[in-house]
Amino acid sequence: MLKLRRGRQDGFDSLCPPTTGDIWASEARAAWGDDRIIIGGVEPAALARMDAHETRAYVTYVLDQMPTLRSFVLSTGDATAVRHAGRESPCGCGRCSSYPGNDTNPGPPRPLASVMRGDQPNMSQPLTSRERIQRMFEHRDADRVPIVDLPWDSTIARWHREGLPAGADWADYLDADCIRHILHRQQPRFPIRLIEATGEYRIYTTPWEPPARTTMTAAERSLPGLYDQRSRIVGQAKERMQPSRDRIPWRELDREYRRWRERGDWVMGCCGSASR
Repeated sequence: MLKLRRGRQDGFDSLCPPTTGDIWASEARAAWGDDRIIIGGVEPAALARMDAHETRAYVTYVLDQMPTLRSFVLSTGDATAVRHAGRESPCGCGRCSSYPGNDTNPGPPRPLASVMRGDQPNMSQPLTSRERIQRMFEHRDADRVPIVDLPWDSTIARWHREGLPAGADWADYLDADCIRHILHRQQPRFPIRLIEATGEYRIYTTPWEPPARTTMTAAERSLPGLYDQRSRIVGQAKERMQPSRDRIPWRELDREYRRWRERGDWVMGCCGSASR
């Protein structure tokens, strides 16, 4: 974790605690300091299997362990099927909505203006993605709300058919915010092997294991079903997920990092979750 602290990324997404991951949000905050954005803190598999009471206790524990709630976004490291919902907040804990950056008052949410700090931006000049998103995490005014998306390749291909110029960056063209992810290749690296191929689907093993099929029924691709599959191979996978320099895309960083910073893109280091 101390090596990550020496990096120049703006924050980390998605942080995942045990048993899927190996780091609690409070441990990350202690190691990385208060100036890095941390997104995560809830294990997806745990959220999928817990009831409302268990979820409330789990999330309360995570929040209570944090030395500060500034620059912290409580979330799972993956999309999660939720079978229940609390009335006070999406996770049911009743505390997430009570902490709009407020570290001391567990009461009702305060108006955003009361937690702003620092000077206001020059609204006559557009902010960069980094400036805009940084202000959002700090509860400060910006020129507009950040616009963030992660479209599928098929979506981008359709946009090109509908008029997106060839070679154009979709985020620049649509005036969305540019977020660059430093994805370290943390898969267990199981060998990829084709099992079966038909005109409708392929069944193959993946670097994550177990075998996956490109076309599945709704029941087969339900998240609880996928988490059940993953839980059976977690121990074996963790043995193969050892840190090494070849898991970092150094060539891409050498080629692109300076350009990202010069453009004012938001740079995120993605770590801690076994879901990517």
